Amino acid sequence: MLDPSKRKKAFSPKVRTGCDVCKKRRIKCDEAKPRCFRCKRRGLQCHYSAPKVWIFEAHSSTQELGAVGPSASFQVLAPVFDDTTHAEERQALQFFVSSIAPWMADHGAPNARGFWVATVPKMYHAVPATRHLVTALGLLEMRIANTGSDVLIQRSMKITQHYTKALHEMASPAANRDDMAVGPILAWLLEVFMNNGPSAAIHAHAARKLAPEMRNGRGGSGVPQCELDAVIFNMLRSRALRGRCDLQPCQDTYVAEAVTWRNKPIEKKSTVEIRRAFEDYFEKFSPQTMTSDDVVAAEEFITRCESDILANAYLSDEASVTFSALHFLCMLSMFVLPQDIVKYFPGTASVACGLDFVLESCENMLELRLPRQSDQESLQEIVGLNIHVLGLFAPKGWQRRRSDRLIRVACMSRKSLKSIRETR
Repeated sequence: MLDPSKRKKAFSPKVRTGCDVCKKRRIKCDEAKPRCFRCKRRGLQCHYSAPKVWIFEAHSSTQELGAVGPSASFQVLAPVFDDTTHAEERQALQFFVSSIAPWMADHGAPNARGFWVATVPKMYHAVPATRHLVTALGLLEMRIANTGSDVLIQRSMKITQHYTKALHEMASPAANRDDMAVGPILAWLLEVFMNNGPSAAIHAHAARKLAPEMRNGRGGSGVPQCELDAVIFNMLRSRALRGRCDLQPCQDTYVAEAVTWRNKPIEKKSTVEIRRAFEDYFEKFSPQTMTSDDVVAAEEFITRCESDILANAYLSDEASVTFSALHFLCMLSMFVLPQDIVKYFPGTASVACGLDFVLESCENMLELRLPRQSDQESLQEIVGLNIHVLGLFAPKGWQRRRSDRLIRVACMSRKSLKSIRETR
């Protein structure tokens, strides 16, 4: 029999989160508020210190990430940060809050809005992986005044550096629970913005797999569960739409290509101009007679429109939700191309899932009341066009199952437009 005096204490990693009592005792804390489970059971006074703001210095080490699947295409780079690092990070956060978060909030159910506009910005100051991913997203989407090749390469390297550090944090045995809840979603978004579908799919799978472990309560994250569930549900439905136009990118250059694409000269276009281009396109659209060359031309047209939408969404003074409605139209336009010609088809279940996402988003957008009448009218016109495309070109089986909703949403859109025009 083993001598009890020779027993070794089981290894326990350093406690990085939780109440001060549990940290001092080096035991796991369930982080329940106002008193954690262990303090309540032992009758101790439970106290939480204010969260620290994470500052990442240029000399902090980054380990090799070969074991982390989603980061396989990223090399660990030498530090490229300079004296402007912290100012640049602040600008990236500001851009995320002012532009990216509202853009994402418009792309889903209302109960997911708080995740983008409140939860993620708050967590930026508390957990490391989220901080790095928000910074990477901001650096990717912010335009650069000097678009010389050296500047674009340096920006690409900084994005990769932040992304690599975030993946390293999430792969750590002591990873923060909030980072594990939010990190895969932000990594998915970054890969989507860089048009890297395969890696985005890996992060989407990780977010869905980790979600049950991130429940509030003992051992869970501090992210509201209703927000987390809504965002993951929207993410998977969005994937069903985007899957057909995602291509396998060149792993060595796709970050640089994404940065270069976002810093091309902008041709300013209004939502009205882009909508009319789609109206002309669908007036002649006939999927039954399309050849391979016709599909290529259609894909080029849709890609140009998406470029115009993404370029103008952050800069225009029009309501961002109007550009979001156009973005749904872009995804839907790619989705309804002939199934035997397009590059990728996600399966029947995903078809219904993706189309339901568009229909539900249209219903939500019709409930919005925008301050400016011009924005309200533009939104109604674009939503009406989305419904028109669904009613004409979506699979017949899906149309039959959703006929009542399609008719109701179409009537709502026409009634709303009529009301707006009568008040002029």
